[in-house]
Amino acid sequence: MLPPDVAVTRVSPAAAGFAAREGRSRTYRYRLWLSTVKPVHERAYVWDVRGGVDTGLLREAAALLPGKRDFAALTPSAHLYHTCVRDVLGAVWMPCGEGGAGGANGVAAGTEWAFEITAGSFLHNMVRVAVGSMVDVAQGRMTLEGLEEALAAGQRRRMGQTAPARGLELVAVEY
Repeated sequence: MLPPDVAVTRVSPAAAGFAAREGRSRTYRYRLWLSTVKPVHERAYVWDVRGGVDTGLLREAAALLPGKRDFAALTPSAHLYHTCVRDVLGAVWMPCGEGGAGGANGVAAGTEWAFEITAGSFLHNMVRVAVGSMVDVAQGRMTLEGLEEALAAGQRRRMGQTAPARGLELVAVEY
């Protein structure tokens, strides 16, 4: 009865009155493909980024995200929310494949990178705007300082691009 892109990995009894939307935190993963060779088998699940990407800058940009503050800059829908204050508990980029997150079979080290972010709740497109903006920093279209200033200004127009949906997945909900 589930759509083709949803899989059940575990089932357990829930207490009376359980509400799925009342989780303490959620973790999303976003996958980038950083190779000149196209991701034939993974193309529906990664963002195939062309051009050089400074993964050190990706990591530095991710370090700007944790904390409790207004994240209005990361959503085009800020006007729909009572508040855009969110508590980002962690945000980190990791290489996949050998010794990294995901453990993709046969993926050369450094080819695939994953961004994981955990927060109590998220705004519409928050992860995709964050990822797109960090890629803009890592490709030299935006500076770390510019990203920090755009986040503080709370204006979506000052942020970078929105990453495509195909690299995003919900990986955990903590209750």
